Amino acid sequence: MERVIKQIIKFLQVPDPDKNFTDLHDLIMSIPVFQRLLRNFTYASRGNLISQITAHEYFEGEEIYMYGDFCDAILILIQGSATLSAGHNDSVVLPIKMLNDPFISRSRIYPNNAIARERTFILKISLDLYNDVTLSELESNVKEKMRYVEKLLPGMQQCTIAQKEKIAYCMDIFVFPKGNLLCQEGVVSDKVLIVLDGECSILKNFGRKPRIISKLGKGSFLCENSILNSRPTDYTAIVSSDKAKVGKFKSSDVRSNFPPHILMQLQDFYSIKEEMHGKILKFPQLTPSSSLPSKFFPLASPRALSNFANYSLRATQNSTPTMLKPMYKRQLERLRDYSPLRIDKYF
Repeated sequence: MERVIKQIIKFLQVPDPDKNFTDLHDLIMSIPVFQRLLRNFTYASRGNLISQITAHEYFEGEEIYMYGDFCDAILILIQGSATLSAGHNDSVVLPIKMLNDPFISRSRIYPNNAIARERTFILKISLDLYNDVTLSELESNVKEKMRYVEKLLPGMQQCTIAQKEKIAYCMDIFVFPKGNLLCQEGVVSDKVLIVLDGECSILKNFGRKPRIISKLGKGSFLCENSILNSRPTDYTAIVSSDKAKVGKFKSSDVRSNFPPHILMQLQDFYSIKEEMHGKILKFPQLTPSSSLPSKFFPLASPRALSNFANYSLRATQNSTPTMLKPMYKRQLERLRDYSPLRIDKYF
């Protein structure tokens, strides 16, 4: 880390037009303090802030700032040390720390004195610029989330702009790799998940080995039973595509920001989904022993999950294996096309 600090100081004190800005960006972002400050920003916004960082050198006993001075910058001590004095209370700040944390204090007036204890280097970021970039990022972030919310959440057309913005603001977006566990059967979740992109598999435990009973895609909800009915999740969900983008809502945000008509529709969707899952799980038992083997009826067929409530096995009992699959497929496709459910909502 000491080597990185020296490189950053040299880079900022002696600007070299031949040096790549990416090098400074990578050096800055390797420091935990800057990761905390800039991790939620886009590369362009981070570049805007990093290009405005300045390095300041202080010698032993020199004032960095005094009590009552106007705070116009975020100060990060990266080398040396400083004494903070507030009345009779003194504390020492060592590298790598912020002298004034914008996440803790909103005051624009320094509440103490800061004196360098030795040769010290401070990096400064304009507080006004940081606030402007933060606001811009927040606006663009909410707009991006609004596109997902308006398209995927049921009943959004009945919401006001303010309600949509509240819902979008409280959604956190994560990208998970293939095989990542999203929720676990039997566990009460404190979040509602919605699949924004990609695909995940729903598994139920049957004895020793869990079995995939369906696959959920864009617009699908997970863990809604924990929030709506205060019950444990009754299935396990894992990412089955190469990656999946998932939105998460805290239970407190759902209860305080979701209008009643959206909660009612979520409950309706959950009830329908559970009914479909139940039909799928009973499907092999519905086939009489005198009829065709259950292997001709794919248990994890996505179309089957969305249409079994309207499909009778009686029509297939007198069919031959060669005839069954095409007919089975055509029947499910016909039911899918006329189904009142949104297929993409669950797969």
